[in-house]
Amino acid sequence: MLRRLLPLTILLALTTVACAKREGEVATPPAAEQPAAIEAHDPELQAALDRIDVIVDNKRRELHVPGVALAIIKDGKIVHARGYGYRDLEAKLPVTPQTQFAIGSATKAFTALATLMAEQEGKLSLSDSPKKCVPYFKLKDPEADANITIKNLLTHSSGLGRTDESWVFGHLSSEDVIRIAGLAKPLVKLNEAFNYQNAMYTTAGVCAATVLGTEYAALIAQRIFAPLGMTGSNLSLAEFERAEHAVGYEIRTGDDGEAQGVIRAWLMNLAPQAPAGAINSNIEDMAKWLAFVLDRGETNKLVSPERMEQFLSPQMKISEESHYALGWFVDKWRNKKKVHHGGNVAGFSAMVAMLPEEKLGYVLLTNLSATPLAGTVDEAVFSLAMPGKAGALMRELADPGDPAKKEVSAELPLADEVGTYEIGSDPKYMLKAAVALEQDKLVLRIPGQPAYALTRVEGRRFKFLPPEAPRAFYITFRQNEQDASKAEAYVEQPGSATVLRKLADDPAEGLAAFALPKQDVAAMKELYGVYEAPKMRLGLSPKIQRKDDRVVITGIGGLQGLVLTPTDAKDTYGLHGAPGISVLIRRNDKGAVAGFTLDVRKQQEIIFDRTGELPPQLPRPKLSAEQLFAKMATAQGAKRLATHKTMVVKARTVREHEGMEVELVSMQEAPSKGAVRLTFTALGRDIMTTGQVFDGEHGYVELGKYEPRKVRGRGLTDMRVAFAFNPILDYKRVFASVELKEMVMLDGKKAYVVEQRPEDGSVITLYVDAKSFLVVRRDHRPLGSSATNEERMEDFRKVDGVMIPFKVTSGSGATRAVTTLTEVQFDAPLPAGAFSPRGKVYDPEPLDVVHAGSP
Repeated sequence: MLRRLLPLTILLALTTVACAKREGEVATPPAAEQPAAIEAHDPELQAALDRIDVIVDNKRRELHVPGVALAIIKDGKIVHARGYGYRDLEAKLPVTPQTQFAIGSATKAFTALATLMAEQEGKLSLSDSPKKCVPYFKLKDPEADANITIKNLLTHSSGLGRTDESWVFGHLSSEDVIRIAGLAKPLVKLNEAFNYQNAMYTTAGVCAATVLGTEYAALIAQRIFAPLGMTGSNLSLAEFERAEHAVGYEIRTGDDGEAQGVIRAWLMNLAPQAPAGAINSNIEDMAKWLAFVLDRGETNKLVSPERMEQFLSPQMKISEESHYALGWFVDKWRNKKKVHHGGNVAGFSAMVAMLPEEKLGYVLLTNLSATPLAGTVDEAVFSLAMPGKAGALMRELADPGDPAKKEVSAELPLADEVGTYEIGSDPKYMLKAAVALEQDKLVLRIPGQPAYALTRVEGRRFKFLPPEAPRAFYITFRQNEQDASKAEAYVEQPGSATVLRKLADDPAEGLAAFALPKQDVAAMKELYGVYEAPKMRLGLSPKIQRKDDRVVITGIGGLQGLVLTPTDAKDTYGLHGAPGISVLIRRNDKGAVAGFTLDVRKQQEIIFDRTGELPPQLPRPKLSAEQLFAKMATAQGAKRLATHKTMVVKARTVREHEGMEVELVSMQEAPSKGAVRLTFTALGRDIMTTGQVFDGEHGYVELGKYEPRKVRGRGLTDMRVAFAFNPILDYKRVFASVELKEMVMLDGKKAYVVEQRPEDGSVITLYVDAKSFLVVRRDHRPLGSSATNEERMEDFRKVDGVMIPFKVTSGSGATRAVTTLTEVQFDAPLPAGAFSPRGKVYDPEPLDVVHAGSP
């Protein structure tokens, strides 16, 4: 589940019922008046709603979302509530206002409200320790354990990072989930930084239910669902399946990286984490919930005005303009206060969002995993808060057009596509781009990205050229669907699409935006270094360095890094091609650079500490790549390895920030078969087992209790590379190209840097010790990205003539994991089916959403 989101008198009837209630029950306030629906809209509003209908249906099909339900509240009334597409794509069953969807982490606001209700009744205080109601609650850090409060649980300020992997693929109870989180090493001190944490919300929900003498599901049903009239909502997987429910789906991509359609997603039992994200609901019920929140509880007084204010007010700072309330994110949309929370679980995505001061909000429910549809719905619905032409323009910019209309216009001369284009929908963050004609080819130039050469597929449709261009990216030049006098370019990418609006036939303005700004490279040299984000589980180690005579940040953003652009403010830089994102340099008390803060449009601040210097550059090595690999083969014992047929490795990995350890068993068979299985352990027992299997041709992933899935595309290439039995001796077979790039100093020692590129797979960079000729570091970088995953190898030991590193450290900062080998054995007999997935593989034919139309 991902991020995004009363004492007055309780009704006299509540007091009366409370005195008579049986043990284990929770008093239920009577259902109160529900928001009225507008029976007839004024023509302007109706026209806008009709336009929103078109936008949502176009975008959901473009993003391969089978079904959507949308409700809009304006001025205290439900002005729109309808379904789009199918709740069951195979059976062609349409989405209706009664169709239930999983709402994921949008549940958190319900949990926070229930906790405030418990406080209002004097059963707890937000300043209490969780131990008051959950006696087994304990944190690893003694100081945090002694001082944490229930409010910390509700504001993601416990200091812990995510510990979700312990429950997503396994079978755990709520108590298990809470206990495992307590074993995790914190990322930061209590109250020091915002870090999203599902297990802490589970603790809060269990706490509130315990003090009120009931179970969490009963608490929410009786104290929130019932008084709001939410009769079509539940927290039970069994109830969900009995109701008119949506089938959850996920996108399936082919070997070429393009979305083929959707397949059914795993149906998750979220009971262990119910307070963090287990509610199932429909658009009718969620409209009532949204109306209640926008009304600030005036009509249905579930808590006092003071607590309702606390419920929706910033409590924990995320960035200068973004905070977390109690179960809600609070930030800005076009300088207007925005309160929202999303939810994502397997097969479902949801969003509840509102502009309270405008009395406007919406609920979006979908049956596709992790869809970005809410971004478009934000622009479309919140356009209703903008006056006349401004709102109409926003709706125009939000509409991608009908994705089913794939008829490509007749071919035009390349020169007709040339021009300046504009990207984005927020006027503050627009980007200008250029399509230029260079050496008889069209080239797309977007600030902050490489220049993309385009090759014609048919008519006016072009494909981005490799090797580093994004895979399965296409651009189609066309007329605007609503106004044929306007031209645009439709850019498709797996799972999403973008419209570039043509501003002029002359590309000069777009080329000027692409041009790099002036820098004082000498003055910026003090910024050079390696950085990490210790307070977040990012797993990134960006570098500020000189590259092609420009000072850039690499490790985040695109392949070539992001160029720092000077501003008028001291120690403040922009990033070329990333409007609204700033780099704020931090200095220590001696004035030296200590790190930087990445400010993302005032919505999020990521703090990076400077953790090291850049390795000094050394003269280019005189060895050829072939000569180096010969020395590496000798050092590693690659010829001896070639005499072996199989290898079994057993190891143990400590994942201290997740409260778990992992037992690893890897089996390989020459030349390229392999299987690795990870058994996660905590609380003295096995939690789950995951794995990857490659039979020499096909790859599969195993994820705990769920059916294995087939791997395709670049993931399959990466698996083939990872399981190569003798990659040093066989490097010419495994990789399409190998280049000895340079020599650097690594940890005080000279090292050769070798870049290996497989055919359409991630780039592998090896750091080879110049004295021992052993590989001491391996970086893995996806194509088109500058972000790398780093592995460092040490403690080399000779086993049957082969040098093996017995300690491998992967990741960085909060994602760092240390793996220690416990056993290495060659030529041991392997069990039958060693390279076959465990269980029947789930690999159905994908279903087409784009052309399925609407009911």
